[in-house]
Amino acid sequence: MGKIRMAGAFILAALTVLAGSIESVQCETISTIPLAYIILDASDVEFLNPLLRPTDIVAVRPENLALLDGVTVGRKLLLIGPKHEKTPEVRWQAMKDDEMAALLAQARRHGVTMLGYNLENSFHAEKLVERERQVAGLARAAGLVYVFGPLMGRLMETGGEAVAGGADVVVVQTQALQKSSGFEVQKVLDVVRRLRKANPDVKVHVQIMLRYRQDRENGPLIPVDKVIEHIGLIAGEAEAVWLFSGPQTTSRFREVFSKLRQAAPVVPPPAGERSSPPPAPPKSDPAAAAPATSSGPGTKAGNNVMPPVPRNARFTTGAWVPFARLGGQTAGDTSPHLARILDEAVVNEEQRRAIQAAYQAGANPAAWQAMAAVLTGEQLDRIGRRQPQAAIINHALVFAVEAQTLKRHPDAAERIKSMVERINASFEAGGIRRRFSVAGVRTYDKQEKTGVRQPANSGGLSLPADYETHPHDYILVAMDENAPGANWPCPWCSSVEVHGARGDSGTGKDMFVERSALVLCHELGHMLGLPDFYALGIEAKDNAVNHEPIPSDNYGQVRGTMMDDLGPFHAWDAEIINREIATLPVVNHSWIDYQPRDSVLQVLGKDGAPLRQAEVKVYRSRRTNYYRQALDGTPRHQGKTDDAGKLSLGPNLLGADPFQALCFFLVEIRQGERVDYRWFSFIEVNFSFWRGTPITLQSRL
Repeated sequence: MGKIRMAGAFILAALTVLAGSIESVQCETISTIPLAYIILDASDVEFLNPLLRPTDIVAVRPENLALLDGVTVGRKLLLIGPKHEKTPEVRWQAMKDDEMAALLAQARRHGVTMLGYNLENSFHAEKLVERERQVAGLARAAGLVYVFGPLMGRLMETGGEAVAGGADVVVVQTQALQKSSGFEVQKVLDVVRRLRKANPDVKVHVQIMLRYRQDRENGPLIPVDKVIEHIGLIAGEAEAVWLFSGPQTTSRFREVFSKLRQAAPVVPPPAGERSSPPPAPPKSDPAAAAPATSSGPGTKAGNNVMPPVPRNARFTTGAWVPFARLGGQTAGDTSPHLARILDEAVVNEEQRRAIQAAYQAGANPAAWQAMAAVLTGEQLDRIGRRQPQAAIINHALVFAVEAQTLKRHPDAAERIKSMVERINASFEAGGIRRRFSVAGVRTYDKQEKTGVRQPANSGGLSLPADYETHPHDYILVAMDENAPGANWPCPWCSSVEVHGARGDSGTGKDMFVERSALVLCHELGHMLGLPDFYALGIEAKDNAVNHEPIPSDNYGQVRGTMMDDLGPFHAWDAEIINREIATLPVVNHSWIDYQPRDSVLQVLGKDGAPLRQAEVKVYRSRRTNYYRQALDGTPRHQGKTDDAGKLSLGPNLLGADPFQALCFFLVEIRQGERVDYRWFSFIEVNFSFWRGTPITLQSRL
């Protein structure tokens, strides 16, 4: 697309119809359209950051990937165009697979979740289809959503929909049909419908110009209201609208962007009722007196309680393929966690296929064995070398308060706001670079059968209908203090269910007692990549080495995390969360990525000097179930320390099983007749990787 810069408005259909009004333009969806933009410099970032929503997409070309590090909200897209696939003689030449795989791996490290590919040339249709499918394969191997934008003329040809058959998303370019005499919108809609008929699963985006077609750079600007009118004409048929502009139209784009952002979204009435905004709730409704919260996905202007999501709503997972139910596996192919590791290692396609085949056969342990066999030392060294996020990342929260709980707590909205503020303050104090904002509060009735049930809920009651299907631009928090069973986080759905905590009387759960903020914080921790720590103690009867329980000082090193307290948080929390991707759902299980290729244990004497030639045995605990660990009498490592008090423990000390990796190590240190026992955990292994230092223990010898 040369110097032409695009901006896009991506519609993630969280509701079937959203009503809005921008001055004279009456369009049901226009005020809720998420926006996207290809940034070229830091001024774009500065302009967009205050206005971005979590659903927005910020795009860059390869040469500007570093700009994404300053983007604080939204999802990230890499755009590869014809200019990036040329020979020195300025002839088109396909980028080599290894080269593109390396570029996509680099993009993933900057938080990119979507690949946009644009091929504008005079290829024969067959060759165009072949190249489009090649790039689709590379995008999916990298775990990216594939967005393809062919020329409009290609799509309008008979059978033209075949050129986009391999894409997750097709962009329909309409600039030739935007004329000062009128917008030939019917031709656009015909193409959109043909694409959907050919592939019902494809998402269709439509691109809109800010100048009339006569001259992209110098033609007359389309008035702001006319641009918005054009968006309204196609918004109901497409999942996204792209704004296409040149460098001279930046100010016009910002006018359109800002004006769309000024409109507050309005929740639609149920199907079959009038299309005007519903009336305000009566004063007897407990929601009516609740203070307003900031607008967010699907919120109602002027009222912080949203009605239940309509049953016929159409949802999308946006830039994410949802987890299957077994093992965090995606469509039987590879886990997002493994995909990230392979991106970081910059594997070639042969290596990727071998490792993925091992994963399919034996999950993570088999995949890691395959990596050790087929990757070079340089590739293995790249794994886990991601840097912490520098910017604060905000996640929107939408609360669904069960009807009985809302009846008991009519001031739920204000209490929720206080809970979130307390959690944010703890995050700030703990150096965690995430924040939460309340995007809306609504109600649901668990007696109404929605088809979504909480697995641990023995009462068989329902969760909100969109608990597993809402877009990942926000976290859905279902609050029900009268439910049996455990709280249920669903990280692959970006949803959590919380039951509150027991009050002072100890007779039942209360959604808003002091400890309830801790419960909410814990469940949100799962959304950010943290595991449960229920099994991180060892009783004396489960310790076959020295028959002592794990000391409280070591146990406390783990129990100080946000999964067990509301602050001050352990430094491990910030290290894990700040290294996670910025979008939801996070990849998870990352603690197994952060282990040295050769873990080194350094033993010091009681005087702080290296303990030389000490006999060392290292025992590792094993989780026997979700709540217990045990230590058998077989050492995993043994040897003598060198003159620096060091002993190599080899690679992958934690192993490849994320569940078993949350473990303790008991170290027997013997010098002559004297013996001492010291502990360390997976946390020390992770910090050894991050700091590049040995795991250091000070003995009492």
